[in-house]
Amino acid sequence: MPGIELATPRLKIIQRVALALLVVAGVVNYIDRATLAVANPLIREELGLSIADMGYLLSAFLWAYAFAQLPTGAMVDRLGPRILLTMGLSLWSLAQLLGGLVQNFGQFFGARVLLGIGEAPQFPTGARVVRDWFNQRDRGLATGVFNCASSLGTAIAAPLLTYLMLSFGWRTMFVIMGVAGLIVAPPGACSIATRTRWRWSLAKTPTERRAIRPASAPRSRSGSGSCCSASGPPGAWCSAISVASTSPGSTPRGYRAISRSSAT
Repeated sequence: MPGIELATPRLKIIQRVALALLVVAGVVNYIDRATLAVANPLIREELGLSIADMGYLLSAFLWAYAFAQLPTGAMVDRLGPRILLTMGLSLWSLAQLLGGLVQNFGQFFGARVLLGIGEAPQFPTGARVVRDWFNQRDRGLATGVFNCASSLGTAIAAPLLTYLMLSFGWRTMFVIMGVAGLIVAPPGACSIATRTRWRWSLAKTPTERRAIRPASAPRSRSGSGSCCSASGPPGAWCSAISVASTSPGSTPRGYRAISRSSAT
């Protein structure tokens, strides 16, 4: 299309690698959260837990996951998606590994809370990666690709975890999945940044910046649009709560600019 900068080969590779890592992390995420459900009967029998106790363990993950979503939007804006997702993946994999070593309800409850906190950054970081590295016209496809990890992980979880549990026991199943996550975490942090021999860093070139955010993108008079626009400030909070906000001090001016453009 005329006036649209094409993505450079380097940018295309970064986009593909980023999406692949997001999908792999998402698949591990959804497999790990299913381990308790698959091993429920064996865990109850070995640890002497009631049905109510299992309900508390299941809800411990969900409550921790829900409340941890609130600060992760701000943390991804400050730390960046690569660091935050690596930290989250490492934490939830460690929690998963610890789940195979627990001896009582209290220890299992703590491991489930850590699992929920660690898994919370998965989708906020995915949204930020799509915002940072894809042009607006390509973000729908990119979002669909990394979101497929939820269905893919759920589909893989039952047969894989059942096989591991019946072959090695439920404790070994937890440990294997925890180790698998810890193996995935380092490539997610270093896969692109370490290619300095070819001068491959995560800093965008001017051509790549134009390909991601064309100069024709709408901008407010102050130079910063809404957080959902292609030229706005980091938009992880916008993706999480769908609020059109701008940086302090520029909101009134940006809002008037948008209002005038809408009126015309």
